[in-house]
Amino acid sequence: MPQGIRSVSVREMMRELRQHPDAVVLDVRTPDEISRQPGMQMSCPMDFLDSDFEQRVATLDRAVPYFLYDDTGKRSRMAAARMKERGFLLVAWVEGG
Repeated sequence: MPQGIRSVSVREMMRELRQHPDAVVLDVRTPDEISRQPGMQMSCPMDFLDSDFEQRVATLDRAVPYFLYDDTGKRSRMAAARMKERGFLLVAWVEGG
């Protein structure tokens, strides 16, 4: 996994969101998962398994802090690694999902 990727608890993420109002929370679950269990209201859906994930990531500001989550933390870790490899400076995945 690329260096600079952090894992954070939900509590840590909430604290950092207050400190960085420009930060973005990405929900990397599938639309079906989101419909079965809605996530945080402030999150932006960005399905990691979708074929257009790479294209959508390419449109994001690389200097903004990002927090990624899913149901288990597995995809959010993989998505965070992919974003870091593409030059994103501040990427964290939320522990436990």
